[in-house]
Amino acid sequence: MNKINAIEQVTFYNTHKKLSCFIVSNILKGVGSKEDVEECVNDIMLEIIKKYDRYDANKSSIKNYVSILSRSRALNYRKKLQKNKTVLFTDDILVKDTNSDYMRDILEKVIKMLNYSEKQLFKYKYVYEYANADIAKAMKLTEGYTRIKVHRLKKKLIKLLKKHGIEGWEV
Repeated sequence: MNKINAIEQVTFYNTHKKLSCFIVSNILKGVGSKEDVEECVNDIMLEIIKKYDRYDANKSSIKNYVSILSRSRALNYRKKLQKNKTVLFTDDILVKDTNSDYMRDILEKVIKMLNYSEKQLFKYKYVYEYANADIAKAMKLTEGYTRIKVHRLKKKLIKLLKKHGIEGWEV
């Protein structure tokens, strides 16, 4: 396909922005702000419009093209946001900023009580928010064993938090 003129660009943007926004907002949920979603969507739309001549209608529909590119760019953006999160380092574990210094101190103490593999698992599961399948790949474990380890880690964290006077806290 050829380059598109300014009127076609506006029409394209208005037609496909909602789809891209839906995909991006679901991927950035819990990590990015509304402004991050808007920035990512605008970057995606700009990239598609600039490289519109690369789109091949014989290979897929424009809707699929926008969806795939939106998903890919949003996942990259999510990784970037997670790397740039304000965090506190504790024994090679990253603790997300909390509203309470007291709670952060307890989390630091609890994390220090974990062994190395539990700390790695904690980091992947609760800081980077990886799925069990991704954790399994990263730690070179089976997915089933990873699920068991995550369950055991949750139980251990709840027990340690109760020991420090924090009850009813979900991990």
